[in-house]
Amino acid sequence: MRSLRVIGRRLRLALEGPDGPPVAWSFRRYRPGQLPGDLAAGLSLAAVIAPLSIGFAGVAGLPPEIGLYAAIGALLGYAAFGSGRRLVVSPDAAGAAIIAAALPAAASPDDRVRLASVLATSG
Repeated sequence: MRSLRVIGRRLRLALEGPDGPPVAWSFRRYRPGQLPGDLAAGLSLAAVIAPLSIGFAGVAGLPPEIGLYAAIGALLGYAAFGSGRRLVVSPDAAGAAIIAAALPAAASPDDRVRLASVLATSG
């Protein structure tokens, strides 16, 4: 019984990090003076990620808006579950190339989007 508690404690620490859940530690230690810098960082990150994501969607043979959805989903997922404070999460060229090679060219656009989402989440 004791070993199950130890395993549970270690698993919780691995998932949450030493400071608790990522969202909680972000707000617990946040100072209002950081807001202007954080806004500038967020805008500059969006200025880089948006065109990259649109381009990678084009490389994969998908509609451009799919790239934006992928970028937003990756950022929200990392904000909820990630533990690093200095990391950029977005779609990348390797994933786009693999998806482009794996999707059949004759598939309809809707089928390509469905297949690409399965490929992206199964890796």
